[in-house]
Amino acid sequence: MAAIQDWRPTTPRPTEGDRPAAAPAALLASLRRGVGLIAICAVIGVALALAFVLLSSPRYTAVGRILVDPTGRQILGADNTPSGAADTSAIEAESQTYVLTSRDVLDEVIAREKLDENPLFGKRPPGLGQKLLSLAGVKRASDPRELALRELERSVTGARAPGSFIITVTATTKDPALSERIAQSVMDVYVEEDVNARVAVARRAGGELEGRLGELRARVRDAEQRYETVRREKGVVTNDGKPLVEQQLTELATQLSTTDSRVNELTAALEQMRRVQRGQADIDSIPESMRSGTIETLRTRYAAQRQADADLGQQLGARHPDRRAASARVAEARRLFEEEIATIIRATTGELDRAKGFRTSLTQRMTALKAEVSETNDASLELRDLMRDVEASRGIYEAALARSRELDEQRRLNASNTRVISRAARPMEPSGPPAPLVVIAGLLLGLGVGCTLAWLRDQFRARSAAPELPARVR
Repeated sequence: MAAIQDWRPTTPRPTEGDRPAAAPAALLASLRRGVGLIAICAVIGVALALAFVLLSSPRYTAVGRILVDPTGRQILGADNTPSGAADTSAIEAESQTYVLTSRDVLDEVIAREKLDENPLFGKRPPGLGQKLLSLAGVKRASDPRELALRELERSVTGARAPGSFIITVTATTKDPALSERIAQSVMDVYVEEDVNARVAVARRAGGELEGRLGELRARVRDAEQRYETVRREKGVVTNDGKPLVEQQLTELATQLSTTDSRVNELTAALEQMRRVQRGQADIDSIPESMRSGTIETLRTRYAAQRQADADLGQQLGARHPDRRAASARVAEARRLFEEEIATIIRATTGELDRAKGFRTSLTQRMTALKAEVSETNDASLELRDLMRDVEASRGIYEAALARSRELDEQRRLNASNTRVISRAARPMEPSGPPAPLVVIAGLLLGLGVGCTLAWLRDQFRARSAAPELPARVR
């Protein structure tokens, strides 16, 4: 009985050490066999690159720069525009890049530059792709203004330099002059919009504040009326918003303190003058307040006569006529001096009595006022509370009124510090990679694709050419 058995030839497998050496050789052999395909792909890559260079329209990019200041200039003294922290200011500056390319700004640029009538924007003729889409039933926007807006959004960009408030504005079109105009127009419109926005904020805040002023004014008037009503009902007389009784009591306390000091001063001076009169104190101890011109003259004369009498006493005897005359002059000077002292004592005594009487009257009046204050204490407390309410309402109203006037001034002033620091210049050369670089890139791409295709083709042929092994009959 014959048995059929599959027979497969035994093929020795390459060892691990043979594979690395065989792989580069096989790859080089594949590339040599596919050199024609590689050359064709390289030529196609160069041709496509040349077609791109020749058929694509050059695009020109104009660049300008704007300085953005989120805080603005503080022109008025109370223009407290919040400055914020550094990170907050950076966020605000970053948000201005989106404002720069917002629809409001771009719509104004379209209107100024009439881009909806420009063939590169709003009146651009339909291309082949658009015609094919139209045949397929897909319709695109045909409004020139919308088309211009879409193209302008792709053409204009804004980017903030890291760590600064400078925004770089770029506009890219096929016309260098148009790129320059668009970039400059975007910056001009943005600066104007920034000024208008600040004015609008001040106008809106001022309008809201104006609406509040009437309410605040009525609140002040109501507080004043409540104060006057309570004051009349309680019978409290006020001066500058304070009860007159309390003011009088304060003034009386001040006068009483001054009178007490005067009484003490006169008492001490009078006691010293009496001691001088009794000979218990020296003449030079007379208080300064009591030394009038007359007393000083008499004191000087008395001292001079005593000195002359003492000098004659050393030269002449006690019975000598000149000595007696000198002693008489001393006695006369002493008498006149004592009379002046007595006159001063009488005057001081009278002044002291009047001061004591005035002090007594002040004390009595103060006692009466204290009793009156005690009776009106509750009314005074209520009036103080009402007066504080009046002052608080008046303070809020005056602050709001002052702020309203400042906002009105801000509407007339340009407080924006945003400005163009670098005007857009007309680009002299098109943007994008140069033509030689594009051709080289096409050549390298073609070579890479050709090498890949040659290797894949060789691998496919090797797999397809493998022979089928016959079966062995046993």
